[in-house]
Amino acid sequence: MTNKPSALLRAMLLGIITFSLMGLAITLVCASVFINPEGEDTDSSLEAVMAASSVLPSVLYMCYIYGSAWRFGAKDINLVKYGHITPRPLAGLRCGLWVSLVSAAFILAALVFPVSRAYELTHFIYYWFFALTGRRVYLYFLVLPAVPLCAHWGYCFGYKYISIRQKLMYVDPHAQSERKRAKDKRIR
Repeated sequence: MTNKPSALLRAMLLGIITFSLMGLAITLVCASVFINPEGEDTDSSLEAVMAASSVLPSVLYMCYIYGSAWRFGAKDINLVKYGHITPRPLAGLRCGLWVSLVSAAFILAALVFPVSRAYELTHFIYYWFFALTGRRVYLYFLVLPAVPLCAHWGYCFGYKYISIRQKLMYVDPHAQSERKRAKDKRIR
């Protein structure tokens, strides 16, 4: 009975593909609605639509990474508490680094083959960043720390059972005290 990091890694890699495809679908819809085919500046309009439509999937992907790592950390605390595994405080960071390693391989391929846009298509969630950097491929490495940091924070907060959502949303004090009693019962 263990909580395997490979499950978190698999969820992160699946997430980057899913949210990139979602961003491409949003771009297709936005491009068909907002771009006039008779206009002279269709390429720059498409570039702007692609950059703008990649912001939402990027934010959602980071939330997905954080949530997956949070659940992973919340499960780990129980396994550590009952002696099934030893504490591993850097598990979220390690899984995030593996995902970033895959991204780094795509960036290196883009450096070696400059005409290849494989990285931009497979990592569409960062397209807004590509547009900001003016497609300077060597600057693409700046997005790599985002996933490991988000995964590490999610894992650490899940391990400590700190919920940002509960901090941001109003919670009735009576319901909060009930929740706290239930949590104290679970910890004992």
